[in-house]
Amino acid sequence: MDNSKPSAIPNLGQALSLLLIVFLLMLLFSALILMALGVNQTTLSNANGDHLAITIVGSMLFSYALLFYISKSYLRQNFLSQLNISLSSISLAIFLGLLAALFVLQLQSWFPASDSLQTSISQALNSEPWAVVLVFISVIIIAPIGEEYLFRGILFDSLNKQWSLLTATLLSSIIFTLFHLFEYHQYWVAWFAVFCLAVMLAILRHTSQSMLNPIAMHATYNATLLIIGSN
Repeated sequence: MDNSKPSAIPNLGQALSLLLIVFLLMLLFSALILMALGVNQTTLSNANGDHLAITIVGSMLFSYALLFYISKSYLRQNFLSQLNISLSSISLAIFLGLLAALFVLQLQSWFPASDSLQTSISQALNSEPWAVVLVFISVIIIAPIGEEYLFRGILFDSLNKQWSLLTATLLSSIIFTLFHLFEYHQYWVAWFAVFCLAVMLAILRHTSQSMLNPIAMHATYNATLLIIGSN
């Protein structure tokens, strides 16, 4: 990072606070959306795939929109300035995302999840076509942009500013994995894959000095898992 330029990188405490805010906002918006849809939030017994698709896209959209607003100084001074485009770098990012996803799919074939494992995304995919489209929008567009902004942007930069590159990469990847454990805690292949993906994304972000590359890799990874893994 060029220290001669204005920087709005938050300190570690601020970065962790933003992460906690996003997590709580997602819980809050999920609860409000489910309530508006008339779903019993205690048991989720009357929630169907359509309800879950609306909840996923709505909670992500509102939470990350508020994150961008709260951290608008970082957004303007750091994130937007690193959306530089290089055809070779983007091609590499897409290739790495595809390769990582195919490796995870192979792992899943070797070590399949139990039949009892049902994620909200897998349930939403078994619903109406419009709901499936909402899932694709949230997982391929909203999540890669929002998560890269938060984890490989704000969190990674704050860790790298205070400690070493190795520490920033490992800690941001561990926290990223914990962020997803609620959905995948019963399946070790999933959280192992999330951690490895996070490490690759952090390395790609640092080496390319571009936020667009990890976004492209993340989007390709998610798209491949959705398209091939759901068939």
